[in-house]
Amino acid sequence: MRGKDVLRDFTAKELPFVAEFKPGELNVQAGTNVLLQGTNSAHLYTVLSGYEQPKQRTRRPFI
Repeated sequence: MRGKDVLRDFTAKELPFVAEFKPGELNVQAGTNVLLQGTNSAHLYTVLSGYEQPKQRTRRPFI
């Protein structure tokens, strides 16, 4: 994402702070559930390749 023209570069102070949010990478096979609807996660995920395809909603959306 950092290479996209619509996003600005992090400042020298911001980059180490943001980097702390990424302790590593998780490689999963296609079709693997990473987050389940209605549950909480202590992790933040970024899709590095491929794409995310949402499953059909089984619960009413929160409004």
